[in-house]
Amino acid sequence: MKNILKINIKTILFTILLVDTCFIAIHIVHIVIDRVFPWYQGFLLNNNYALDQDGGYAEIFQYMKELVVVLMLGFLYWRRKAFIYLGWGILFLFLLIDDSLQIHENLGETANKLINITHLGGIRGQDIGEITAIAIMGAFLLSFVLVGYLRSPQPLRKFSNRLVFLLALLIAVGVLVDLVHFMFADSPIWFNFLTIVEDGGEMIAFSLILTYVYSHLQANPHNATPSLSPIDI
Repeated sequence: MKNILKINIKTILFTILLVDTCFIAIHIVHIVIDRVFPWYQGFLLNNNYALDQDGGYAEIFQYMKELVVVLMLGFLYWRRKAFIYLGWGILFLFLLIDDSLQIHENLGETANKLINITHLGGIRGQDIGEITAIAIMGAFLLSFVLVGYLRSPQPLRKFSNRLVFLLALLIAVGVLVDLVHFMFADSPIWFNFLTIVEDGGEMIAFSLILTYVYSHLQANPHNATPSLSPIDI
């Protein structure tokens, strides 16, 4: 653990963003080859290279990042016994489980079938069901974060403020863009562009979250009193 915590924050961020960028670039190449060179049957047409492929390489890499964040927050809670770490850890653990098992997608689809949710503009009933499901579950889980926040000293509140901002960035690309994504299903160019914005944006946003939590862990490996990471100062 000590050797891992010696890795420079910029090195961590650069490396993860480089991998994210490679996945995004491969996805773009995958689309171009599929449309411009329909005769090509090589490995780049493997759907596992697509950003939006369930269980694809990019999604598995995202799962790994989410797991690392959960483990770091769990370690911080174990060492520091500050409830705010547990609250954030539970929230990000849910994101990992939801992403891998598609919980809110399945709930949204079920709700749409049961009550036939009315379309809102160009937004599908299923999308409205998904947003409602994730909002209810998210509000419940954020209540744990709020309890920890109210019981935390100022440095940990500042840590949470930054995480809230990064979480909002993740929601903006992962939820808001998703709302309008299927409105452009009949326009391949816009649909593919929004796929890159949504899935690529989620990858980059979570890379920022991972790097920030790592920077906080690096500043607080064993401290009895929370310290600000260099990013906080």
